[in-house]
Amino acid sequence: MKIRLRYAKGDEIKYISHLDTLKLFERASRRCGLPVAYTEGFNPRPRFVFGNPLPLGVTSECEFVDVYLDKDMIPEEVFRDLNSVMPKGLRILDGKALSANADNIMNEVSRSEYVVKVEMSGDDARKVIELYESNSPLVIVKKSKNREREVDIRPMIHSLEFNDQAFHIITDAGNTSNLRPEVALIALCEHAGVNVKITGIHRTKLFKVSELLEYGKGTGN
Repeated sequence: MKIRLRYAKGDEIKYISHLDTLKLFERASRRCGLPVAYTEGFNPRPRFVFGNPLPLGVTSECEFVDVYLDKDMIPEEVFRDLNSVMPKGLRILDGKALSANADNIMNEVSRSEYVVKVEMSGDDARKVIELYESNSPLVIVKKSKNREREVDIRPMIHSLEFNDQAFHIITDAGNTSNLRPEVALIALCEHAGVNVKITGIHRTKLFKVSELLEYGKGTGN
């Protein structure tokens, strides 16, 4: 059986890495006696498939993990049992049973939405929005181990709004293309000639590849 769970990461654990989050789920499943299926081979591991890694320091209300079980369970039982042993700051919000041949969450997500809190004047924020709406190239230098190359990240930004002292931004996310929101926002501010201080980042939604159907915000599918 496969169940997809949606969970939230709060301020208390926003500096826990993706690998440590995996270990946290493994320990929690053992503590509550969840019948998690294991991989085969010389080093069997619990079968968890997580969505796009959340950057350190970012909170979220729409993280996903696919859990494979050795026996059928009601999704509400699964996240009730896990929540009973989870640390403060991590909460399972809902879940849904999936068919055995359903694609995993990593292959389904194509975009993410974030709320980025900033210290910035309204005039400077308007300059950033105007630059975004001009649709002009937004070139940054990406560094790898062996080289540097220029990349136009403008096609990877799909929406940008400003209200309540925060930018609401949708960027590429997934296996084929991924853009962190702070990278996009800092580049926009530099090109617009304004300064920005980011005070918090929160992931609010994920979007499917097919038709960009929305993930998160009270859904578990």
